[in-house]
Amino acid sequence: ECVTYVPGQICYPCAGLHNLASLLREKGEYEEATELFGEALEMNRRVHGDVHLNTAGTLLNLGRLLEYQGHFDEAEERLEEALSIVLEIFGPGSAYEGIVLDDLGIVLAGKGELERAEECYLDALEIHRAQVGEAHQRTVKTILNLARLRVILERWEEAESWLVEGLTALEAAGVGDGDPHVQLVLRTLVEACEAAGWPGKAASWRERLSGG
Repeated sequence: ECVTYVPGQICYPCAGLHNLASLLREKGEYEEATELFGEALEMNRRVHGDVHLNTAGTLLNLGRLLEYQGHFDEAEERLEEALSIVLEIFGPGSAYEGIVLDDLGIVLAGKGELERAEECYLDALEIHRAQVGEAHQRTVKTILNLARLRVILERWEEAESWLVEGLTALEAAGVGDGDPHVQLVLRTLVEACEAAGWPGKAASWRERLSGG
């Protein structure tokens, strides 16, 4: 999720490369997609310059694709550059910063750098809460990522606490149990409680998940 092309400032060859790369990614042709995102990035640099939202958007998508393929160091480099660009354009606290921080946290977690990942997630969460509120998918996604870090560390109580906090926020916003975000949080609660060896809690959350 990121604005890649600024209205009125579209480089159509760049957009064409970007859209084709996105199509190849969806088809699972990751190497070809990576190559085209790289070409789109270089074209954006030539047309718009290094410090431009279109350039940052392509860096973000390239970083995500590299992360998906397990190329964490390259992904981190691309995302760090995207973060630097959005900070230079908008300053701290923008919605774009929060989006990039989320992805950077995923990459760092993949590298096993859990403390740095947590810092990214916490910063992203603060931004999302300020920009889009508690019940937005960005906020929920970041809470889930924080909870999953706790699961990796086997800090079960903290994982449960984050998930319940996310669930409470959704409920306060009037979101019902049938909502996909609520369902995702409930499934994660079931998985965390099972991993923690809490069969009673897992059964309780599973019952709610099934509409019981």
